[in-house]
Amino acid sequence: MKRTLLAALALALLAAPALGQWTGTPAKTGDRALDSALETIAKEARTDPDGWVKTVSLRHAIPEADLRVARDTHRLEPADVFMASALAHLTGRPVLTVAETYRRNEGKGWGVVAREMGIRPGSPQFHELKKGARGSADRLKAAAKERHRMAKQAEKQKGKPEGKEKPR
Repeated sequence: MKRTLLAALALALLAAPALGQWTGTPAKTGDRALDSALETIAKEARTDPDGWVKTVSLRHAIPEADLRVARDTHRLEPADVFMASALAHLTGRPVLTVAETYRRNEGKGWGVVAREMGIRPGSPQFHELKKGARGSADRLKAAAKERHRMAKQAEKQKGKPEGKEKPR
């Protein structure tokens, strides 16, 4: 009995640090379509995080420096950067305030943060948020597809000798 209890306690202590680690998936919002778009953003934006910050900055008219501070201070992943900037844009609040609210509600997800900031599911603002996330996800997927196509084309060109004509 003591041995089993000790083993369970040891296992719990070893597993505890892993529970606080980033899982690599964005926090859930409670909306399947928005969650899907955020998963795409999380996956695709990792290839160029600084470029993603610039894109989000232009889209939501938030200074890049503010987004970087929010990202670095609050350990925001690419999808979180999108959500923080989108909510800041929609509510007129500073992005750092939104990021702080998200961290304060750690584990509850962006849906709770959005509701706390006055954006209700089904509202016009919520639909604007979903549309923006889907558009960003689609653009990221298209850019990734184009990079892949260009890489294949460059690889093909490597194999061809320059200046030689095809035999007739």
